[in-house]
Amino acid sequence: MSEEMLYKAEVNRQIAIQNTGWPKILIGTGLTLLALNLLNISVMSLAWPLWVLLPGLALAYPAYHLRRHSRLNYLAVPGAFFLAVGGLLTVMNLFNHFEAWAYAWTLLPAAMMAGAMYAKRYQPGSRVHSTGPRFIRGSLITCGVLAAIFELLVFQTLGPWWPLLLVAAGYYMLKNRREPEVDVKIHE
Repeated sequence: MSEEMLYKAEVNRQIAIQNTGWPKILIGTGLTLLALNLLNISVMSLAWPLWVLLPGLALAYPAYHLRRHSRLNYLAVPGAFFLAVGGLLTVMNLFNHFEAWAYAWTLLPAAMMAGAMYAKRYQPGSRVHSTGPRFIRGSLITCGVLAAIFELLVFQTLGPWWPLLLVAAGYYMLKNRREPEVDVKIHE
C-alpha cells in the first residue's frame, strides 16, 4: 500500500467518525426520552429550576470572562443570587422538601457576598475580602442552627429517631476522646 492510499484511508476514517456525531446524539436523546416516557417521569417536573439557574449563569458569565476593572463585574452579585436560588430550588425539588425555605433563605445573603467578593477579585485591598468570609461563615452557621431547630423540633423530620442519634453522637464523642497529656518532670 502506498502512502497516498494510507492517507486517504485515514482521512475517510476521520470523516466517517465526524459524521456519526449527530446520529449518536439523536439516538441517545431518543432512547432517553423513550425511557422517561416508559417510566412515567416528566422532564419538566425535574428541570423547571433551570428557569432560575440559566439567568443566573447568564448574569455571572460576563463577570467570569472579563478582566480587571470592567463595568460588568458587578453582575456577579445578582448572578450568584440567582444561582443560589436555582440550586436551592433544584435540591428542594429533588427531595420534595420545600419547607426548607424556613432556614435556607439565610444562604442567599452569603451567595450575594460571595458574588461581591468575586466581582472585586482584582482588588485585593477591598474591604469585602476581609468582611466577606466572616459574613459567609455567619450565614452558614445561622443556616445550620435554624436547620437543626426546624428539622428536629418543628418539622420533626427524624421523628423519634433524633434522640437516639444524640445518644449515639455522645457515645461516639466519649469513645474517641483524647486523654490530656500531662508532662510530669521528676526532680532528682
